[in-house]
Amino acid sequence: MDSIQKDVLPGLNSVWFVDEMKGWAVGNSGKIFGSTDGGTSWSEASNIVSSNLNTIEFIDQDNGWIGGNNGVVLYTQNGGSVWSVSNVGNPVAIKKVKFINATTGWAISDSLRIYKTLDGGATWTFLTSTFPQIKLLEDAVFLNERNGFITGSYYSVIGYKYFLVKTTNGGVSWSFGDSFNGHEPSALSFVDSLNGFIVVDYFNIHKTTNGGATWIVGTVYDRTGITSIYMFDHQTGWATGREGTILKTIDSGSTWRKQLVPVQDEFSSIMFVNSNTGWAIGQNNTLIKTSDGGITSLNGKNEVVELPRTFNVMQNFPNPFNPTTTIRYSLKEAAYVKIKIFNLAGELIRVSDQGFKQTGTHQFIFDASGYSSGVYIAVVEAGNMRKSIKMMLLK
Repeated sequence: MDSIQKDVLPGLNSVWFVDEMKGWAVGNSGKIFGSTDGGTSWSEASNIVSSNLNTIEFIDQDNGWIGGNNGVVLYTQNGGSVWSVSNVGNPVAIKKVKFINATTGWAISDSLRIYKTLDGGATWTFLTSTFPQIKLLEDAVFLNERNGFITGSYYSVIGYKYFLVKTTNGGVSWSFGDSFNGHEPSALSFVDSLNGFIVVDYFNIHKTTNGGATWIVGTVYDRTGITSIYMFDHQTGWATGREGTILKTIDSGSTWRKQLVPVQDEFSSIMFVNSNTGWAIGQNNTLIKTSDGGITSLNGKNEVVELPRTFNVMQNFPNPFNPTTTIRYSLKEAAYVKIKIFNLAGELIRVSDQGFKQTGTHQFIFDASGYSSGVYIAVVEAGNMRKSIKMMLLK
């Protein structure tokens, strides 16, 4: 990686580059930033809306779209010189905008309400509400005017259920695809109508060569948690994860190698404009760039070179879980660590004395075999600092 920026773009949520030099970034409170030098410097566009902006996508140099809260969709037909404001007609948070050409596209909310446009985003039609009542969007992709996929989850009386659904009529109706034997599908990336990749259980990547009819089980096993995937072509792609993880394949997903990354942030997305030039978004408003496809190793070592800058407790993985889950925490400086587990009633049910831990990232495996289903609170105490996370045990 050849550059890193932190806190240059406050409230950063999504970045899209149309070539090696020109790109756009969107964030909270209606922030839109533009760059003409590959992301080295950014200028803020005039605030058009006040809603948080969640996602941005272009299909060429001219046509791009932004999805935001309160049903907001912005669109440009001149490379971002002018942004027009549209609305899907409901106060939902638009998390994905997917277009196959300058006129036809879909806007998808975090609650899986799907809207379609045939005029480039000026007007929108609500398509479906046939999904279960309580649901969450993970990812979406449309291959052409007819075929698309969505991954997500919903809560039932027996806990969270995860799904991959497919449409063959442009989103009018959806059918459940591969169940993955109860495992959780999340991020998607297709290079054409037949060849695609999907992240399963946040640590494995499966592949299809027949448009999702069947999936080939991959060999990736990264317990830090894979958060996104981007395939540039049939052979080359990248996947991002927690704790500064970026993986790369050059053999169509047969093998994935960890790249050297200058930060330990959790990366939420990655994109490339060619096989060498790409950007990844991390937590804390971090944006990193590579101009050589990413460095796979340095002096024969595949390791992150930067120590944690803050005390942080990552979300347990997996979550929900049964019966074990991993709690990871990072220390800016050495400290004596204890981990306490509480039930939702506030009762202390377990204490784990971790002892004196050095600067760096550590983990604790919580075994809940003797406990009933429900929400639990894990509190990590490091010296005089403490942070907590919620965990869901489903049996």
